[in-house]
Amino acid sequence: AEDGPRQRAANAVVGLVKRGGVPGAVLGLLAVAAGVAIAIAVDSAIVSVAVGVVLTVSIAAVLLAVA
Repeated sequence: AEDGPRQRAANAVVGLVKRGGVPGAVLGLLAVAAGVAIAIAVDSAIVSVAVGVVLTVSIAAVLLAVA
């Protein structure tokens, strides 16, 4: 069974928490909220996945820069 978008988002948040602590958790939650809002606005699974990937990569870059 393939993970749904919510599961992938949850896994991403957990990963950010493990790597970035509280700031990582906050950034992860903001990214998920933004991704959900954009997905609802656009109503497109492909766009929501692309947005999620971009947000995850950009947040990871920020965390690496801070770390």
